[in-house]
Amino acid sequence: AGLRVVRRNADGSLAQAHGGTPAVTEKSKGKLLVEWPMDDGRKLTILLSEEGMEIAVSGKGPDWMLELTAALPFTAFGARRIAAVQKGFAYAFDCTKGTIATDGTSTGSIFVLHPSDGKISLKFK
Repeated sequence: AGLRVVRRNADGSLAQAHGGTPAVTEKSKGKLLVEWPMDDGRKLTILLSEEGMEIAVSGKGPDWMLELTAALPFTAFGARRIAAVQKGFAYAFDCTKGTIATDGTSTGSIFVLHPSDGKISLKFK
C-alpha cells in the first residue's frame, strides 16, 4: 500500500512503473528534490517544500499518473482538492496543475493524480 507511479503500456493497459534508487538532495533551505530513475529511461522528479510539491516526468514516453492505495484520513475529494482530518487537525491540498480522480487503476485505489503537460503541482493548505 502507498503511492505508486502507474504508466500506460504500448497495448493501452496500465501497469506500475519501476526504477532504480531515488536520490534526495536539499536544493535550498526547506526544499528537497527527489529524483527517481525509471526503468524506461525517464526520470520522475519531486520538488517538495512546506508549501507544496511538484511532480514531473522528463522526456517523451507513455502516459503516467500517481495512485494512492493507502487508507489515510481523507474526508473529501474533488477534481482539484482533497481534504483530510488527522487527530482533530484539518488539512487539505489543492491540485493547481493536473487533476484528481477517484476511479483508480486497482481495487485498492483511493485516488489518482493525473498530470497536465507532464506535471502535477500540489499546494498544501
